[in-house]
Amino acid sequence: MAIASIAYTAAAGGLALALSTTWLALRNRMRFSKARDTLKADLTVKESMLRELDAATTAFDEAFLAVEGDTVRLVWGEDTLRLCAEALGLKLNSSADIAPQVVQALGETSAEAGLGLKELISEGKWCRFEVFAETPPNKIAGISAATLAGMTLIIEGKSSGATAWIRLAIAGAKASLSSGPFAQMAEHLPAPCWICARDGRIVWVNAAWLKAAEASSLDEAIKNNLSLDRNADALVMEAMEQKTRREGFRWLTVGGQRRAFQVIAEPLNDAYACAYAVDVTEAEESREALKRHAKAHDETLDTLEDAVAIFGPEKQLMFRNRAFEKLWDLEAAWLDERPTHGEWLDRLRQKRRSPETGDYSAFKTRELEFYGLTHTADDEMWSLPDGRSLRVVRQPHPLGGLLILFSDKTGELKLKAQFNALIQVQKSTLDQLNDAVSVYGSDGRLRLRNLAFDKFWALQPEDITTVMDFADLAELCLPLVHDRGFWAELKARVTDTDPLARAPQIGEIKISDGRLAQWRTQPLPDGATLVAFSDITATRQLEKAIEARDEALNELVRLKRDFVANVSYELRTPLTTIVGYAELLQAQVTSADTNPKQKAFLEFDPERGAGTGAFDR
Repeated sequence: MAIASIAYTAAAGGLALALSTTWLALRNRMRFSKARDTLKADLTVKESMLRELDAATTAFDEAFLAVEGDTVRLVWGEDTLRLCAEALGLKLNSSADIAPQVVQALGETSAEAGLGLKELISEGKWCRFEVFAETPPNKIAGISAATLAGMTLIIEGKSSGATAWIRLAIAGAKASLSSGPFAQMAEHLPAPCWICARDGRIVWVNAAWLKAAEASSLDEAIKNNLSLDRNADALVMEAMEQKTRREGFRWLTVGGQRRAFQVIAEPLNDAYACAYAVDVTEAEESREALKRHAKAHDETLDTLEDAVAIFGPEKQLMFRNRAFEKLWDLEAAWLDERPTHGEWLDRLRQKRRSPETGDYSAFKTRELEFYGLTHTADDEMWSLPDGRSLRVVRQPHPLGGLLILFSDKTGELKLKAQFNALIQVQKSTLDQLNDAVSVYGSDGRLRLRNLAFDKFWALQPEDITTVMDFADLAELCLPLVHDRGFWAELKARVTDTDPLARAPQIGEIKISDGRLAQWRTQPLPDGATLVAFSDITATRQLEKAIEARDEALNELVRLKRDFVANVSYELRTPLTTIVGYAELLQAQVTSADTNPKQKAFLEFDPERGAGTGAFDR
């Protein structure tokens, strides 16, 4: 029984195991079938997507490259890659891997392309650029050099992990270089433009180049070996060989006129270089005119007596005139080396010709700060150790830098001091005069007055300003002379430029305090006018007293004359009779009949009688 139970139990267990295994197998089969169907459907979708991707890449002429370290492999687009290789001028081999060659050729097309690919591969930076690839003529039979085929390649690179992905897309093929918007724009530029291949042949030109070269087409220019300028062609080849931008200046005859051109050559890639010539005739003529003007300006400055120095934007001495060399007595050879402003100041200090200052560093710093000027600085006076005094004027130079002008004012200051001293002497002299003296300029303003002026018009010093107008001064004097017409006439004599009006004048005026004043005007050589007032009250009183005395004396003389006339009439008759008798007796009596005493009487009487004539006088 026990054995049967055991067998039964084992059979039941086996059956259960078989049933469970069968169920598990059925379940797994169902699950695997479902997964297979899912994977089959996904594979169908992936194959469809792959076919669409293949069709898309084929339709858009794209190729994908993967770069991992030094390995470059083609992922997709072999036909497109071959077209790009042929456009880049690579020699293809059916067995060779052309992907690394294409990447290398793309990097050599320009500096921008090389840098972008390098940063993509080494640093994983995104890049995108375009390359115009022109198929060499030996690759396309039956096509002339004037209509070379070419295409524009768009290169885009991205990184994903350690792999750098490069997409090459053909943007579109061009029948020739003259197609496309940029070529059309270049065609209409007024400046001659052209593109040369590495072997020196011209592959494209614009209309301005054809006009300048006097050619109707590029084919004619190539056939006749025409060129805009041989030296310009050499400049283009030099730019291509050195792989750098080159510039040159050329005078060319265009349209029968001599024109100046700035020729600029720029390498496009290893195979081509472009060049263009910009007409700079007007700029060159303006530059030459500016040079002539600057030369004439320098020659003018060189003839000035004032010292002139021009320091450029870099604070170097760009110009100095002969007066500058003479003023500072510096070596011409050293000045020809164009020292800086600071070096010039240091040299002056070494030779003890700079202004004496307690802080030379501060002085030097302040001088160099003038380069920031936007307008002329205020004048400054320098007192040199040798006793000279210089006026310094600084102003910004139109071309940049600083212009400094030095004027030796030593003699002028001495003359000014002497003049001021002379004015003080004259003023002191005028102050000793009793007359009220004042001097007015041609503008009618007071220049000078003496102490007697203030006293004469009873004015206080604070009432009068230094340059007071004549009209204002007349208002202060109105209390003593009320006649405004007098002051108006006097002002006219001061300010009128007419020589007749400025003639010396003299007159008298009555003052309200009872004084009598005599005024006079005298023009001075510098255009000023001197006006003086004198108090002649005492003089007039003395003149009246003298006139009264003269009248009294005249009356006394008249009375004396009348008296003598009356007396002479009364005495003339008897004296005349006596004289007549004396002359008669003298004539009748001889010397023998008279003694000496009688003779003396006879001789005396006539002499006495001769005195009667005195009554007539």
